[in-house]
Amino acid sequence: MDADALMAWLCTPAVIPKTDACMLWLYGPAGAGKTAIARRVAELCQAQGLLLASFLFFRSDLKCNTMKPLAANITYCVSCVIPNADELIKNAIDTDPLIFIYSIEVQLTKLVLEPLRLLTGQGYFFSGKFPWLVVIDGLDECIDQGAQTNLIHFLTSAVAQYQLPLKFLIVSRPEAHLKLAVALASQQTMFYHLELNNDFLPDEDIRHFLTDKFCEIKMCHPFRSRISPLWPSKQQKDELICKASGQFIYASLAVRFVSTACDSPM
Repeated sequence: MDADALMAWLCTPAVIPKTDACMLWLYGPAGAGKTAIARRVAELCQAQGLLLASFLFFRSDLKCNTMKPLAANITYCVSCVIPNADELIKNAIDTDPLIFIYSIEVQLTKLVLEPLRLLTGQGYFFSGKFPWLVVIDGLDECIDQGAQTNLIHFLTSAVAQYQLPLKFLIVSRPEAHLKLAVALASQQTMFYHLELNNDFLPDEDIRHFLTDKFCEIKMCHPFRSRISPLWPSKQQKDELICKASGQFIYASLAVRFVSTACDSPM
């Protein structure tokens, strides 16, 4: 499973960035299940105390389709996860109350990278078997393509400069400008690529997804009393998986249709 591959990358003991990649690009077409995998990795990391921050770009949401909220979101997550960082972040804001109107690069530097470097220098930061993860999902959903590539270039440079025990998971579609940005970034630091394709057995992931969702339907649907305990049959599941052709979006839409409250799911 892709989540297992990502966790193996995250939990590789290494002194970054010299001996291991601290940047990983997870990419694939629309509906391939990228966000589902990123969310699962974030949940696993949070349970193990390894998640520092996460952010999801979403094109149709005005609050999440630009770079503007990214630094504030990550800063807030850092202040929650690392209590000792809270005072340093507040001092940075008090020193320059207009900091949130500056570029994303300046915001991340003053509010995230510099406080973390200071804490690392004080010997506080990580007890340290593994680095901590920052997830940036749906980067291609940001409406400014230039800002997308600039973020990749900035994070790559920052990783090399600040030598922090962090890893970044960037998730997106394989857009041409992002391919170029990652290719250029790979010349500066190790940058792993992970493509969602048939090597990762998407049919099995889709089967798990459908099994869970059908169980939810049988437990929660208004017409659950009319649903046979044998529904859906293995043949019905197999047919849905076959028609999905490795695309989670098909399975998701099928479940949404079947679970409508106006009629029996059967």
